[in-house]
Amino acid sequence: MAWSSFSSVLEKHEQKCLIIHTLTLIFICDDDHYYHLHTLSTLLFYEQLFKDAVIGFRGWRIREDLKWGVKWFETFWHIVETNYISEPYRVGIITANSGYLIKPRFFDQHIYVNYTNITKSISLVDDIWLNGHLARRNVSRYVLPSCCAQTHIGKTHALEKHLMTKNVTRRQANDRALYYFKDYWERDLFYKPNGVNHPKRAVQEQQQQTDNQEEPLSLFHGPMSLDLVLHVQNEEQLEQKEDGHNYIQVHQQSHL
Repeated sequence: MAWSSFSSVLEKHEQKCLIIHTLTLIFICDDDHYYHLHTLSTLLFYEQLFKDAVIGFRGWRIREDLKWGVKWFETFWHIVETNYISEPYRVGIITANSGYLIKPRFFDQHIYVNYTNITKSISLVDDIWLNGHLARRNVSRYVLPSCCAQTHIGKTHALEKHLMTKNVTRRQANDRALYYFKDYWERDLFYKPNGVNHPKRAVQEQQQQTDNQEEPLSLFHGPMSLDLVLHVQNEEQLEQKEDGHNYIQVHQQSHL
C-alpha cells in the first residue's frame, strides 16, 4: 500500500540519532512529472520561514461535506497552484504531483500502526492519507508562490487502474479517506464555493501594480517579499493526479 513506502522511509530515520531525525527533510514527488530547476532551492529557502509546516507547490482545501472534487467551474478557485498565487496559502491537502517538503518529526508512532482493519483503498490515496496524519498532529500545510508550474509527462493513470482491480473509483477512495480523518481536518480551512476564501492571485497582484505604478512585476510583495525574481511562465492547467509518489531525501542547504 502507498503508506507503507513512506513509512519504511520514516522507520530508517527512526533508527538514527535524534538530531539527524530532527533535521531530515524528505522531498515527496511524482515520477511522471518534470520539476523545474528552482523546485528544491525554493523549497529549501522557504523552509527557513516555515520550519514547523509542510510546504509545497500545489494543493486544495477540503469541502465541508468531506467530498472530493468540485464542479468544473469551481476548479480555478479550488485547485491552488504555485504559479497562480502571490503569497503562501494554507491548504487542507497538499499534493505530491507538484512536490512538497516534509519532515519525519511531523509524524508519531501512529503512522506505523497496522491498518488491516480499514478499507485498503483509503491508504492507497496517499496524499490524503499523509495530510490526514499531519492534520491529526496539527501540522500546517502551505502552497508557496514560485515562478513555474510542474509539467505532467505521464500517459497512464496507474492508481486508477489499480483501484479498478478493487472495484473502487478514485472519487470513492478519496471520499473514504477524507471521511476517515473527519475528526482532524481544520474546519476553519474548509473550502467555500465561488471563490469566497480563495488565495490572492498573482494576476490580481500584477494588475494592482499596473494600476498604481510603473515598476517591474513580481510575485512576491510586502512582508513575504524574498527578493526572488520570479515570473509567471507557465499558465497551463495541470490534471488532478496524486499517484506514483517518490520519496527523496534532500540536504538542508539552500542554493538561493
